[in-house]
Amino acid sequence: MLETIITSSVLIAILILLRYFFKGKINLRLQYALWLLVAVRLLIPFSVFNSPFSVLNIAPISSQTERIESPAVLTLPESASLTDGNMNEGITGTANDSVPPRYFVQNDSTSANIISHQKASLKDILHNVWLIGAIAVGLWFILQNIWFYTRLRKTRETAEIPNSRLPVYLSRYVKSPCLFGFRPAIYIHPDSLTDDEVLKYILAHEETHYRHGDHLWSYLRCVCLALHWFNPLIWWAAVLSRRDCEIACDEGTLKRIGDEHRKAYGNTLINMIEHRAKPSDLLCSATTMTSGKSGIKERITMIAKKPKMLLPTLLVMILILAAAVGCTFTGANGNSAKDVALYERAGMTIAIPNEYEDQLLIDPVEYNDETTLIRVYQKSTYEKYEGMGFLFSIVRYTEAQHEQFLSSDGSGQIFFAKDETSYYGFFFATDVQAPDDYEAFSKLFSAVGDYVKSDMITRNGLTPYSDDEFFNRNYTYDSGHIFLSYYPYYAYNGSKEEVWTLILSQPVKQGDTGIWCVERWKDQNGNIYTYFPDENGTPSTKYYAERQAECDSGSDMSWLDPKQVALAFVKRVFDHAPATLDSLLISDNPASPADLFAASTGNIRDYMPDLLAGNDVSGYDLLPCLESFTHSTWLELDEAYGRDWWNPLWVALRDAAISDRPADSDDQSLRDYYIGKAYLVSDGAYAEGLADIVLLQWDNNSVLYSACLNGRFSAEEATSLRRSLTYSISYDESTFGLFIPGSERSIYLNAYPVDFPFGCDLTEKSRETHRAESFGQVTVVKSDGLQVTYLNPAEGVYTVITLRADKEYYTAAGVTIGDNEEFLLAHWPDKLKKLDGISYDDEAWFGSGYDHAYAYTPQESTISVVYLIKDGMVSGIEIINGLDGAMY
Repeated sequence: MLETIITSSVLIAILILLRYFFKGKINLRLQYALWLLVAVRLLIPFSVFNSPFSVLNIAPISSQTERIESPAVLTLPESASLTDGNMNEGITGTANDSVPPRYFVQNDSTSANIISHQKASLKDILHNVWLIGAIAVGLWFILQNIWFYTRLRKTRETAEIPNSRLPVYLSRYVKSPCLFGFRPAIYIHPDSLTDDEVLKYILAHEETHYRHGDHLWSYLRCVCLALHWFNPLIWWAAVLSRRDCEIACDEGTLKRIGDEHRKAYGNTLINMIEHRAKPSDLLCSATTMTSGKSGIKERITMIAKKPKMLLPTLLVMILILAAAVGCTFTGANGNSAKDVALYERAGMTIAIPNEYEDQLLIDPVEYNDETTLIRVYQKSTYEKYEGMGFLFSIVRYTEAQHEQFLSSDGSGQIFFAKDETSYYGFFFATDVQAPDDYEAFSKLFSAVGDYVKSDMITRNGLTPYSDDEFFNRNYTYDSGHIFLSYYPYYAYNGSKEEVWTLILSQPVKQGDTGIWCVERWKDQNGNIYTYFPDENGTPSTKYYAERQAECDSGSDMSWLDPKQVALAFVKRVFDHAPATLDSLLISDNPASPADLFAASTGNIRDYMPDLLAGNDVSGYDLLPCLESFTHSTWLELDEAYGRDWWNPLWVALRDAAISDRPADSDDQSLRDYYIGKAYLVSDGAYAEGLADIVLLQWDNNSVLYSACLNGRFSAEEATSLRRSLTYSISYDESTFGLFIPGSERSIYLNAYPVDFPFGCDLTEKSRETHRAESFGQVTVVKSDGLQVTYLNPAEGVYTVITLRADKEYYTAAGVTIGDNEEFLLAHWPDKLKKLDGISYDDEAWFGSGYDHAYAYTPQESTISVVYLIKDGMVSGIEIINGLDGAMY
């Protein structure tokens, strides 16, 4: 509320000043329309986004001080203190370590609680005063309009006015002509009938109000007054907006009746000065021609001046209004002020919102892992299940410790900030911590965790950081790279069937005198692992600088030989002591992908003769030619080579689609890019052929392909490719797909490039998102008879993990909901396992009203298709990927 009061007051003040300085220089309808900005600001109880230009960066200084001084500052117990000297001694604790509970007691907890309760009581009192006032003004508005309507109904008579768009009534109760009602009618005093010219102006005026919708805007004005009754600026704005409403109506009326009536129309207004406006009129939804003596004077002046807006004036107005909106519709940088408890930990200040005080325990267990700054638990769970209820902890790592984190699986850990010496992490549990009410636990986790991270950055002057800064890089070090094939079983049995790839770089200096290191390696299954040396807490930059210095002094020259470095690496890291230099083979393509592709001429005609002759053409030569393809290129190739050129080109493109350097993501990304560019300008048979190759690349590495879409294509191109990929996936053939009735398409347990409904004709009915144990954010979307559950990773690749349907015409593997049990068993090609019951989660969707179920799970697979049977009929279908293991 305070945010709205401050920003709306500033906005009103700006508009009042604009009204004063630009009086008679701007369009009168625009002058009236500007008040809509105030109404929007008053009715939106939040800022659209944060901005360094927001007035709230200045306004809340006093409240910021209050929020720091009011709660007691809690300090870390001596046993858990952190100093720079002990930060390098290793990482010894985890998020789930449990030791006997020990609650920390504040020395000044009594005074802190008194202050906190006093602030809460004052806040409650002010809220109640506001609420009473809002109800009172709202009732005043309702009763006044009911009374006004009742008096009109009792005193009105129908007036026969030819050609009037609206009903017209005569009533001696109205002193001034007005437009009133949800179904508006014009009310005038009987005396107005005595002068036909005056009557004409009155009717034109009120019909203009109707055209402008002013009778509806009056309701909006009254709502704003009721909600912000305590702010005198709002009442002033209401007076001025009502006056500008009449001025804009005057301008619109004169445009309708003609400029030659300007003087006579003005005289009509002058004759109404005696009908004085009352303050209570602000809460009446009727329009009126009266504006008081000063209001009528301003209107007459505007009528006489006939304001015209010049282009420079309009531009200045737009600039000022843009600045005003930017300052008043935005919030302060960082978090808005709220009551918090502050915890001083090793030079860092961590704020916990007091609104969650009753739901949290701060550091309920003693710890001495020397990296943790604070641990936060859900109080209700911890007290019921000792050691459980862990929400999150904030840790501080040295550079070396953070490097080891980057080399780990990173489960339950993210780093969100850094400073010159340290990285700050947010650690959370990956197992169930709240068995009774996970939903409440999840909401508390998000609300408190998000606030603490954001506030900690602002309060302590940290730099925002994401581990994506590292993982989005193709390499760890900016240098030339060498790829070595390592055969892990060669030294044992001479086998080269399994091969791992080592990526070596020069971390300090390049050239013949630069040392080499293994920065990453890739196993047989395509998993890429980062490596940093772990030498007594020494960061890699310092460690490799020391090795370079040793090499420069001539003490250890083995670091200059990539194969010797790789051999030492596999012996030390993999513990493969028998490995020899024969176990390693340097790749034939040590150059960077960009260098290899740059060698192409870029002209497809240079390579077509070899393709037509059946000769091999390297993908590095062929693919860059696709970047310059246009829609006409395909026709030109037809004319130049007849109809026989497409098949050899398609085969060559398919063979070049997947990189033979899997450890180098940049190589594959460029292949995705080149073929994608050709697909975007193709159609017909060429588009169909390339669509298969694009889908092949997507299936090869959907995360990398999505990154390529975001980084190498324009937004329009990326959208087109995502749409095409989704279309191709939806027509894939798979046992584990659910046919969508009405779409003639299916959803599969695939990675999709777009969000629900994955290119199908589905309507989203509801959506819920929560954090699963080890999978991160999970989204559940419900449609008509359908529930889709999928992972929502940061890369924007949506992996469907559950499809549940309980409505007729949904189909899986040729069996449709509504088919009988005999058809299911006869139609299904493999043997189905009969189930007496399904899981608790499945029953949450399907219910318990089924007789039994059948499931099919391929051997060694985590994916299952399940059919529910009720009264001898298929009543539901589920397709599910257990991820960690088969569900059925």
